[in-house]
Amino acid sequence: MRVVEDAVNRRNPGIKGRRKGERMENLEVLFLGSGSPWVLVASRTLADAGLQVEMASKDDDFLSTLESRKPGLLLVDADSSAGEGFDACKAARQSPAGENIPVLLVTEHQNTEKAFAAGATDVVISPPDPAILIHRSQALLAAGRAFQEVKKSRESLEQLAYFDRLTALPNRAMFRELLAHELARGQRSQAPVAALLLDIDRFKEINETRGYQLGDQLLEMVAARLLQSLRKTDYVARSADGNSAPVARQGGDEFALLLTDLAHIDDAGRVAQRILQSLVQPFVLGGEEIFVTASVGIAVAPNDGSDVDSLLQSAETAMYCAKRQGGNNFQFYAESMNEAMIKRLDLEANLRRSVERDQLVLFYQPLIDISKRQLVGMEALLRWMHHDLGMVSPGEFIPVAEETGLIVPIGRWVLRTASRQLHHWHDEGFEWLRMAVNVANRQLREPGFVTDVQEILEETGLDPSRLELEVTESSVMKNDSETLEALQELRKLGVRLAVDDFGTGHSVLTYLRDFPLNTLKIDRSFINGVATDGKDAAITSAVIAMAHRLDLRVVAEGVETEDQLSFLTRHDCDECQGFLFSRPVPAAEIAEILADEIRSRRSRQSGKSQLKAG
Repeated sequence: MRVVEDAVNRRNPGIKGRRKGERMENLEVLFLGSGSPWVLVASRTLADAGLQVEMASKDDDFLSTLESRKPGLLLVDADSSAGEGFDACKAARQSPAGENIPVLLVTEHQNTEKAFAAGATDVVISPPDPAILIHRSQALLAAGRAFQEVKKSRESLEQLAYFDRLTALPNRAMFRELLAHELARGQRSQAPVAALLLDIDRFKEINETRGYQLGDQLLEMVAARLLQSLRKTDYVARSADGNSAPVARQGGDEFALLLTDLAHIDDAGRVAQRILQSLVQPFVLGGEEIFVTASVGIAVAPNDGSDVDSLLQSAETAMYCAKRQGGNNFQFYAESMNEAMIKRLDLEANLRRSVERDQLVLFYQPLIDISKRQLVGMEALLRWMHHDLGMVSPGEFIPVAEETGLIVPIGRWVLRTASRQLHHWHDEGFEWLRMAVNVANRQLREPGFVTDVQEILEETGLDPSRLELEVTESSVMKNDSETLEALQELRKLGVRLAVDDFGTGHSVLTYLRDFPLNTLKIDRSFINGVATDGKDAAITSAVIAMAHRLDLRVVAEGVETEDQLSFLTRHDCDECQGFLFSRPVPAAEIAEILADEIRSRRSRQSGKSQLKAG
């Protein structure tokens, strides 16, 4: 065979034998010859027709050539005496590299049936007519290219149908099929199957404040982090590249896991804990660190559901329960969760209707200057008076409003209503009053929030310095550029800024230095024990001293006893509020409080005048 190959190369430099180290791009025809006299003519004929041909022989391990060169057509000279050509055709068909490549086999007429049985795509009678050989070769090359295009299209369609385009993980459709398969297998083997649903906490805020492109990058990085944190045995799915994929993307910021053959149900909790721990380290995107937590719900078949829909619904219920616990935790499904979920959905529906029907009201709680024992302002507190449910606790409906986004229109209504009320009190002669209004984290990050504040100030004609916006410690502890920019713009308007519930977060104190704040409000949990608990007293006195060094006013929340007030007085706390002075009351009842304040001020002023006269 080498003699024939060398002869072909000498007569036609365009035909190259496969030599070590040589490569030819876009190979069209791999010619497996057996030494027949017509091989030289056929090789030159195909080359003259513009086809790229490479010669090989069975002695050259043509299967390796087939795999490395990936030709569009395998042309085989069937050796009628030894039958090597038929064996080569069979070997090609049985190899991954040759199973889809067209094979044109040249043989004698009586061997046609044998050629097709060996796997030939088409047959040409030996010795081949040059025109027929060229025509058949070109036709098979075109058919092969068309087949490859169809194959690629099918693979693309399968990729779209069963894999997520962003993360390349299995998608919802594939996960449901796999879950159905494993549930059926689990019923036969009596082995528990667990479905885990994971949702990234507050992911919408990341999208809204940093952009959807960065949000997509974060999802890709979370997917990679989850894959690294899980073991291959955690999931039976297959990824697009055929490797084990221990996690699927359900859509949005939700991921799913399928755990099979659990030795103990508690193992599902261990997997969930490992997932949460994997997310502790920050993600670096756009040159900044982003911290992510997640909520995980776990449902185990058959107790929590024996079919796909019921099991996933149970897992979703458990996941939302984990979110209501504050996120960054996992919860196993329990029947009681259904009752809580139904109650929550009813509460959400009622809240939406109440917003539409203007059933929300504001109560006001006095702010007291401690040293002067004078009323200096009011804090506006949202209340919900439902015609059937009665007074709904803020701790019950505020989290629902924040989760659903209702807090944005509700917060805008609160700010406008409180500002109008303060302007009304100013017109009545209480121009020294200021108003404190709580601002939710989501509200602060809402595009246009600063503009809303400016429009309300202009609409009511309110002095900006008499409005104090209270933001939570968690809002400012993130120390991100969007929050800082919003607070700086509010200060430019002349609005005062306060940190509410100080001491309840887990932050460093740099934001007290970096953010344009006026007031620090100490959480009631510390005030409760200042007269009886040495640690609470030490913390509170230290916070007051630190705040004053930073030129911040200090307000103590939840003051209920004279002993607490006495402690705050000794440590120069500026202001306080609490049941010792007044519960939150409707605006109509504030009139009596204001009247008492006026009488008290006049009395003190009269006393001072008498002292001066004396």
